[in-house]
Amino acid sequence: MFVKREQLFGFGLLLLAAGPADVAFDGRLRRGIPGGFPGGIVRRFVDLHHGLGPAAAHGRFGGGIGGGSIGGVANDENFDFDFLSLKEIRQAFESVHTPSSSRPPFDIIGFDTCLMATLDTANTVSGFAHYMVASQELEPGNGWQYTGWPEALGADTSISGAELGKAICDTYMEGCRMEGTEGNATLSLINLEALPHLNMAYNALGLEAVGVAMENDAFYAILGRQANAAENYMNSRSEGFTNMVDIGSFVRNLKRSLPAFSQILLDALDEAIIYKVSGPYRNPSGLSC
Repeated sequence: MFVKREQLFGFGLLLLAAGPADVAFDGRLRRGIPGGFPGGIVRRFVDLHHGLGPAAAHGRFGGGIGGGSIGGVANDENFDFDFLSLKEIRQAFESVHTPSSSRPPFDIIGFDTCLMATLDTANTVSGFAHYMVASQELEPGNGWQYTGWPEALGADTSISGAELGKAICDTYMEGCRMEGTEGNATLSLINLEALPHLNMAYNALGLEAVGVAMENDAFYAILGRQANAAENYMNSRSEGFTNMVDIGSFVRNLKRSLPAFSQILLDALDEAIIYKVSGPYRNPSGLSC
């Protein structure tokens, strides 16, 4: 595992990435880090950025994959596959920065690892960046292209966070096509400032679902069938179960059963997803739940 920082033309970027399979966590890093590992490592890393002012922070977390809202990120092979939970990520940021929707410390927080484009992940980093870039699906081994999007930044140092996020998405898909791994690839650019509206709509739909279920307990079976019919990410006996389902396809399946707030949630989701890319075998909305 290694953490490094780079000066990227004053652009605030924090990247959590799964490294190549042959990069293992160094157990020595666990000792002497306040708060333990891996939360203490992230806390120290975020603290590096705190002293840099407008400088960018870039980190790689090697030897692990993403596991969605439940499975976290960066499993440590040397310590019983201990992973970095969303709670630990939030605590690490809060130990260094005060969350602010109007003046977050980073422009983009990116997850170059599997399954982390979830509503829970977005809420975890909300207040610490304007945008989040992450994949709903498993990421192929080639990962992000670390030549393409830095070139876009170098060509235009005044590029906006949204435009840089789009460049990350586009160059990722270009890299996947070069490697022949584009089939199930996904990557989303999420506007974290749109989360309050999305969260409100999501909670309203949940309350509508509870009301329907109280009147008809057969609705639970309907809910399960529609979740199964929606676009799913790593939910099988052979791969294991992340319980991650595409929000858009799931809610579209429920429009007849939950007519009051389904379209409101879909509209709020469209507002939050600035940009997304996907391969021919996927049709994602941009966030999972």
